[in-house]
Amino acid sequence: MASGCIESIVINGRRFTCDAEDTCEITYDGFNNEVKPNGDGTNRIVKSRHAGAIEGLNITLNSENDDMEFLKECQDSMDFFDVSATLVDGTVIGGFMQLTDAVKADMKEGTAGITLNGSCEKLG
Repeated sequence: MASGCIESIVINGRRFTCDAEDTCEITYDGFNNEVKPNGDGTNRIVKSRHAGAIEGLNITLNSENDDMEFLKECQDSMDFFDVSATLVDGTVIGGFMQLTDAVKADMKEGTAGITLNGSCEKLG
């Protein structure tokens, strides 16, 4: 996988381009592992699940498409929705996710910062 930005992301069927200078973080869903000691000096692994995430991503907005209203409708829904993001090297990641933090529009830059949580993995 080459390093670089996310080129675009499809959220619930709508494609958004991403800020080319972004540094975002991607976490695949899986397990957190904790090692705990046993009374006899051995250790055990205690696993707990964590959700996948795409964090710190800025997407470009188009006011003619009512993008902020679309994102609000997605966030207000009670369900997860389909998400797929294309990385600079062509890798596609995604799953069923939900917008979790407040969507903040930067009117000067024409972008919105988003955080998505849910299932996240390499697709295809």
